[in-house]
Amino acid sequence: LNRNQVKLAWERPLAVTSPNNVKSSDVYSSTTTNFADAVHLGTTSKNEWIYTHVGVSSTLTFFIVAIGASGEGAVSDPIVATFFAS
Repeated sequence: LNRNQVKLAWERPLAVTSPNNVKSSDVYSSTTTNFADAVHLGTTSKNEWIYTHVGVSSTLTFFIVAIGASGEGAVSDPIVATFFAS
């Protein structure tokens, strides 16, 4: 990874009985720890996401939401990362 990147990795939600029940995950970020302020970054079929930060020093909060056959599941606990300008 480069200095301005962070790799997020996660396990499937505890309530999921089969890995096939989770088809993908949505990744969100926010400058606050409030999910309501978060912006959708994208969707991945893997249990990881590499985020590349561009800009000044800042702290971002990331959220993961599993997606199954019935739609989006619960929002993950916040994942906080601090980036420093190079």
